[in-house]
Amino acid sequence: EVNKKVKKLRELFPEKDIEVDGGIKAATAYLPINAGANILVSGTGIFQEKDYKTAIEKMKQCIYLGADHAGYELKEKIKQWLQEKNQAIMDMGTSSQESCDYPDVAKKVAEAVSKNNQKGILICGTGIGMSIAANKSKGIRAAHVSSKTEAEFAKKHNDANVLGLSEWYLSLP
Repeated sequence: EVNKKVKKLRELFPEKDIEVDGGIKAATAYLPINAGANILVSGTGIFQEKDYKTAIEKMKQCIYLGADHAGYELKEKIKQWLQEKNQAIMDMGTSSQESCDYPDVAKKVAEAVSKNNQKGILICGTGIGMSIAANKSKGIRAAHVSSKTEAEFAKKHNDANVLGLSEWYLSLP
């Protein structure tokens, strides 16, 4: 019920802070985040975890997703997969296959990743445009990848914090 209200508030006020207070547990912190909350307030509940410091760090982890109209379908598949893995995500757009400008989406994701020291995934037709646009933001190391190995190397050797993926040329299992 709360998450439905958060989703509605996010639709009505896309640029405002949305705070969820109380009842936050590490195991389910991704739910209000995925619904659109960007501020979580937790009382003593979090300290009932065996390793509360690790639990707090896990609560802070979030992947920012963004796509233009050409990457919308793949973004939705990735979003669903991440949510099934209980991963907190913030969907930065687009919300349909209606034409939009990829640099605008890339900038939103890149700024959020940089500001919050998190990770991001950007998807467009080729993945190239999004990667180039994201790399214009300070602190961003976006890598266009087309395989698991490339993604692993981008992280391990280049400390990539944003992946650029292709809707048209990436084949998923």
